[in-house]
Amino acid sequence: MFPPQTSPIRVMHFNRGYGYAVSGVSGTIAAGLAQDSVVLALLCDPQLGISAANRKLAMYFDRIALAFTTIATFTAQVSPSRRLGVYRAAGPAATGGSPLAIAKKDAVNAPASVCTSALIAATGALGAASLTREATPIGTLDLVHVGAAGARQEFLFELATPGNAEIVIAPGELLVVSNPVAMDAGGTWQLTVKEAHWIEALRQEATF
Repeated sequence: MFPPQTSPIRVMHFNRGYGYAVSGVSGTIAAGLAQDSVVLALLCDPQLGISAANRKLAMYFDRIALAFTTIATFTAQVSPSRRLGVYRAAGPAATGGSPLAIAKKDAVNAPASVCTSALIAATGALGAASLTREATPIGTLDLVHVGAAGARQEFLFELATPGNAEIVIAPGELLVVSNPVAMDAGGTWQLTVKEAHWIEALRQEATF
């Protein structure tokens, strides 16, 4: 038995902030999704940047679990460029799609989340014409081989493990999933957000 009853050990717990999460499944995305479409968008309240008391509050994403499932076979079952990416973006909330409910990890004490818009695509891209997406993805979902009907690929981004760092989404920024290349014709698919988890806390900023 460990630890033995006669030798208790002391555990230290550091409260990083309240935890929140979303999960859900998109609709069936139609074939030929245009390049740089957005299919998932999570917004950190831009109004927080206006309040001096809250201007450093941010969303720290530490775990993102996604899955891609092919519904109808793509024209090319193996495509050298088929992929999605996880990006940071700036701008207002996306539009369209379906809203995702935000779960509190501490339902009793946690305030409402600073994520004021959580949307996943229905049958095509979200309305995101006013968003500015960063050019470089934070994570890539490689879908080269997932072209046959029923094919599925799961991805897990553990961002708070030793040697890694959370994705910081500040007020007025979004975490989005987007396709940097057009989806091949013929194939339809769905995106599953098994879990996107984040902590809300004051952002640490260096002062010189």
